[in-house]
Amino acid sequence: MYIRQNNEVLKELTTQDVLHKRVCSYAEYTLQVYALFGRDGDTTVTPVTGIMIRENGYWTASNVRGGKCRWLQAVKGLRVGPFVDRMLCSEFQMLEELCDGIEKAGGMGTAGQQTSVHGQVRMYISTTPCISCVGAMSQFLMMLPGVSLEVACGRIPVRQGWKKDASHWAV
Repeated sequence: MYIRQNNEVLKELTTQDVLHKRVCSYAEYTLQVYALFGRDGDTTVTPVTGIMIRENGYWTASNVRGGKCRWLQAVKGLRVGPFVDRMLCSEFQMLEELCDGIEKAGGMGTAGQQTSVHGQVRMYISTTPCISCVGAMSQFLMMLPGVSLEVACGRIPVRQGWKKDASHWAV
């Protein structure tokens, strides 16, 4: 009801340019963690599957760890945006949290366990990733050589001025 009554306010909000561009990432993953146990060499397979959606900015997992990441290193002091904490990039958050999920399945303890992880991660990022996130993707692949990572990026209107961004799509 409020939105209908204040439609002019809504129009104003959705057509303004903003300084901070929102970046969203979406991932689908299907992984298997193979583990040997027992003297007979029996193998167990633990699936790690799901989807994730993250937006750059505040990250709960970072606060739980005191602002520290366990698996990946973010670039610090980039010339463009040196005061931006690159651990808050949506794609960085996603990869770090995916490593946490793999650890819970028993696949991150040692290098041998990391090579026992196989599968695929598909990620879509709403804009071009920064160099820090490209580095995080490379670290992820070096840590988990049995995992393929497919990344697509594009420009979709996810900021407050989305109507202006999408105006060229109008038919």
